Amino acid sequence: MCLRVALTHGYSLLSAAHLNVFLSLLSVAVRTKMVYCKIDQTQRKVIVSHSTHRTFGKQQWQQLYDSLSSWKGNLATVKTSLQTLSPSA
Repeated sequence: MCLRVALTHGYSLLSAAHLNVFLSLLSVAVRTKMVYCKIDQTQRKVIVSHSTHRTFGKQQWQQLYDSLSSWKGNLATVKTSLQTLSPSA
């Protein structure tokens, strides 16, 4: 199912770190043809002209669950390591 939209989203309020994440996600969306858009760098806006709705099946939900579980475990390990280095953190 396709949804035709003409939305304008400003990203000028994003921090540098959040902007990098946003642009990385946008890049993936464009490469996979889930979103068609133009980036106006001078006005710091993304103009979305077309997006595609994606449906997850059981396999995709399981893969997402596995990835998120792995990330959660890795972050717990990093947190433990940081606490070991700096007990006051």
